[in-house]
Amino acid sequence: MLDNIMVAGHQGEWDTNCAGEFRTIERSLAMGRLESNRYPDILVSEKKMKTIRTLGRDGECVDDKDAITTARRLLVEGTAYQVPETLKRID
Repeated sequence: MLDNIMVAGHQGEWDTNCAGEFRTIERSLAMGRLESNRYPDILVSEKKMKTIRTLGRDGECVDDKDAITTARRLLVEGTAYQVPETLKRID
């Protein structure tokens, strides 16, 4: 019914010293209101975080973080929830 959705992902590159760029995606799923004769919608809350780490003047690593939070609703079409490509895991 709900196939191929990614709920967490982490990726990044690092110079093995300090500098690097990292991305994290975290999603939580919740059932919407139950209505008669149909499946409930699934509510998806998503947080994307991007961290850029650089070497500061004092020789310490400095993180610059940016986070975006979004929400969307998945609906049933036929016998399955329609999962957009942007939410699917990569095989």
